[in-house]
Amino acid sequence: MNNEEKMFDLLEKIYIELQGTKKELRDEIQDVRKELRTEIQEVRAELKAEIQEVKAELKAEIQEVRAELKAEIQEVRAELKEEIQGVRKELRTEIQEVKEELKAEIQMNRKSIEKLQFDMDQLKIDVNSLTAKTALNENKIIELSRDLKRVK
Repeated sequence: MNNEEKMFDLLEKIYIELQGTKKELRDEIQDVRKELRTEIQEVRAELKAEIQEVKAELKAEIQEVRAELKAEIQEVRAELKEEIQGVRKELRTEIQEVKEELKAEIQMNRKSIEKLQFDMDQLKIDVNSLTAKTALNENKIIELSRDLKRVK
């Protein structure tokens, strides 16, 4: 066997070994792919489960917060209703007091107006009386003037 044949045999052995190694590598890669797919599916399933748990927890928290907010809103509404009723009562009381004060003022004004009307009527009577007396006095003066002219 000469060198060329030895080299050829050696190359042939290397080629065969490489083909075997290539096949082993291909099989290992496929095994790794299968394992990775399986792991990925498991991780996906775990993540989906965790996501579902988180969703459920969040929904529960949201429901709790809603319930708390509804309760707080009801409390605030009740407090506001009470405050509004209190303010209404105060306003009604104040309005009633103002009405009574206005009625009293109106009554006093009526009495004052009636007194003024009476005083005006009295004044008219006095003015009419004075006018009549003045006319009478003027007539007497005129008569006295005539009498004085006759006497002279």
